[in-house]
Amino acid sequence: MRKRAFTLIEIIIALVLGTLLLATLMGVLRRSFSEIGNATRTDPSIARLGLLVEQFGRDIANARSMVIGINRVEFVGFGHRDPATLIATLRPARVIYEIRQDGMKSLLVRIQTEDLHGLPMSTGPFVEPVYIGAKTMIVSSNQVNAFSAAERINRPTAIPSSVQIVILDQGDRTILDQTFTRQRDAS
Repeated sequence: MRKRAFTLIEIIIALVLGTLLLATLMGVLRRSFSEIGNATRTDPSIARLGLLVEQFGRDIANARSMVIGINRVEFVGFGHRDPATLIATLRPARVIYEIRQDGMKSLLVRIQTEDLHGLPMSTGPFVEPVYIGAKTMIVSSNQVNAFSAAERINRPTAIPSSVQIVILDQGDRTILDQTFTRQRDAS
C-alpha cells in the first residue's frame, strides 16, 4: 500500500496562494484602520463621544442629587474618579458638567471635587475637557414637581428615573441626544 504525500510543487502553490490571500487581507485592514485614524484625527471629539455617554451614565447612576443650571448640570454622590488613572473609585464627589469658553472655542468640561460639599482636592478641582466645540447643553428629566422650570434651575433635586441630556455644537447641530434611565434607589 502506497501512502499519498504532498509534492513540492503542491506545497509551493499553497504557500503562494496563502501569501496572496494574506497580502490582500492586510491591504484591506490597513485601509480600514487608516480611514478610522483619519476620522479621529480630523475630529478627535468623535472618538470621545462614546466615552462621554458612558461617563454621563456612570455619573448619573452614582449620583444622589443633581442641580440643573444653564449650560450646566451638577451631580452629588459617588462619582469620584482617580485623576491619574480615570478609574472610578466610587468615593464621595461633586461632579459638574458645564460649557466653558476658552478663547474662540467653547467646550464641555467635567469638574470633580473631592467630596459632597464641594471642597476641592488638595491640588484643586480636577477639570477635564470632555468635548471641544460644544455650545449648548440642555438637561431635562421626567420628574414632575411643583416648581416651575425657572425655579428648578440651581435647586438640588433627587435623581429622577430618566434624565435627558442634549448637547449642541457651534452650528446648533446635535452632538448628543441621550436619555439615561436608572432604577430608583431601594428604600
